[in-house]
Amino acid sequence: MIRVLRPVIAWLLITWGLWALPLGYFLGFNTSSYPTWVKLALGSWGIAAGIGLLGSRRWAAWLGAAFLATQLVSVSVPGFGYDALFSVGFNVKVPVEGGLLVIQLNVLALLMIVGLLIASAGRSSPRA
Repeated sequence: MIRVLRPVIAWLLITWGLWALPLGYFLGFNTSSYPTWVKLALGSWGIAAGIGLLGSRRWAAWLGAAFLATQLVSVSVPGFGYDALFSVGFNVKVPVEGGLLVIQLNVLALLMIVGLLIASAGRSSPRA
C-alpha cells in the first residue's frame, strides 16, 4: 500500500503544480488579489516535491507537506482573500459587516498530507 501511495501523491503534486503555473500567470496579470510570483512559486514547489518523491528524497515529503499546507485553508472577507490553487472541500459562510466571511477547508490537501506522513513513516531507508 505504501509503495503505491508515494508515486500517486507524487504525480498528484506534479499535476497540481503544473496546473498552478498557467493559472498563476493568468490570475496574476488579470486580477489584483493574486501576485503572479506567489502562484508561480507555489506551482514550482509542487512540481519539485513530486519529482523528489518519485526519487524517494526525504526533503520532498517536507516540501510537499508545506505546499499542501498552503492549500489547506482558503479565506475570503470583504477586501481580503487567500484562495488555494485547487480546492475540494467544505465551505463555511459567516455574515460579517460589509459582506461574507468564507472559510474553506480543502479535504483533498488534508488527505494528501496524511498520505505523505504515512508514506514517509513507512520508508525503511530514507535518502537525503
